Amino acid sequence: GFDEDFKNNHLWKVVVNTRSESRLTSGDFSVESYDLSADGRTIAYQRAPTPLVESGDEAEIWTMRADGSNAVRLTTNSVGENGIRISPDGSQVLFVANQNTRFEPYHNGRLFVIPAAGGTPRVLAGESEPYDVQSAVWSKDGASIYFTVSLGARQELFAAPAKGGALRQLTDGPHVVGSVAQASNRLALSISDSTDA
Repeated sequence: GFDEDFKNNHLWKVVVNTRSESRLTSGDFSVESYDLSADGRTIAYQRAPTPLVESGDEAEIWTMRADGSNAVRLTTNSVGENGIRISPDGSQVLFVANQNTRFEPYHNGRLFVIPAAGGTPRVLAGESEPYDVQSAVWSKDGASIYFTVSLGARQELFAAPAKGGALRQLTDGPHVVGSVAQASNRLALSISDSTDA
């Protein structure tokens, strides 16, 4: 059957002008997602035992140098993390997970930050607020994190200081803020407005 015929996914580096290829990851695991730091020196990635859907909760977050060396495991739990993004300076990794600070499952989405070299994850949003965090991106300077929150029938954009502190709601209305992208000093948002016919 299909479950036995899977092939693991791995990261490769391709030098465009020379067309040379080199494999960055290998082993008995599958890379499920990744993010490259703005300076191109660090990669944050998720490793799962297999590429199969049922392995999602076993995926863990790792970092490594862009040449594939110095792999460091950041998380060790049995709860799926998603939306990994490395900070512009490569020092921290953010992720969203439906778990509490003890990494117990079945909670609303929370926004976490963990040092890229390893350490203890910190929750920035969703632990003491009635928010269900959906996705997040870093600001250009890495001082803030922009994130979307489900508030029931609406979804809004918020900002949090990367070091922790008061959260700011940036949008408010009868809409759903979908995806958020950051480029330079601007944000691009997709918004579904419930008043549109």
